[in-house]
Amino acid sequence: MATVAQEPTDIDFALTTGTLQKPIYEMTPEEREEFYKNSILKIRQHLFNIGQPFVYEKEGKILAEYVDGTIKAVR
Repeated sequence: MATVAQEPTDIDFALTTGTLQKPIYEMTPEEREEFYKNSILKIRQHLFNIGQPFVYEKEGKILAEYVDGTIKAVR
């Protein structure tokens, strides 16, 4: 009989299973900013590695950036 997966109830567990060195709520604003910048770079690199574009919003437009540096407007 299948059971429903339960969400973690302990926020420390949920936040420390990734790449965080300490819980985000204990970080200084500078540490959080650095973490967010590094996260975006890691996501972008992962997408390029699997052959997918990095899609983001800028100035109300949806853009797709490809590994060769090409940026195309999606919408």
